[in-house]
Amino acid sequence: MWGSAGSASSSTTAAPPRSAATSISAAPFAATAPIGLNDGVLDVTGASGGVLRIAGDGPASSSSRAAAQVGNLVVIGESYGSHGSYELRGGTLNAGGVFVGDNGKGSFLQIAGTHNVGDLLLGVYGPSGGSPLSEGSYRLEGGGLNSSQVTVGNEGGGHFVQVGGTHTIAWGMTIGNTAGSEGRYDLQGGCSMPAAS
Repeated sequence: MWGSAGSASSSTTAAPPRSAATSISAAPFAATAPIGLNDGVLDVTGASGGVLRIAGDGPASSSSRAAAQVGNLVVIGESYGSHGSYELRGGTLNAGGVFVGDNGKGSFLQIAGTHNVGDLLLGVYGPSGGSPLSEGSYRLEGGGLNSSQVTVGNEGGGHFVQVGGTHTIAWGMTIGNTAGSEGRYDLQGGCSMPAAS
């Protein structure tokens, strides 16, 4: 097994430590400690669509070299004061949307594999009631990222760095979506392009 296994919670089942060729099925699925999935399938779907939460209320990380199917959202760094991270080192991650730095801090590192996502938002929400600006970052080092819409700094702070791989965008990209948001896109290598019509 790659990485370290930890406990995870779900409304339907508690997840045991993962080994090779393991399937995890739950809706919703919340990482409360570091988890690693080296092989097999992470399936977060169900009647409600499925949500994978990483660091809802504290620090947590997730890494994958396997197939992951999320019916609705992957949320990284969901709550104020939380910090979550996700590393895609191979395999495929399919999700309707990925929010990196929802209200807290979140980071997504893609080294290899394929990430297919509808809406990718970095730095989702702005400060509220004295809380700090949310922060979300995405680093693409290799593999393929296929997205419908990308927002770098929705209401918070977003930073996208591409040093390799291919980023294909179907509809468009917005950098610094609202007043007070901060967005930055650094293309240092690889290829970023609109999808073919």
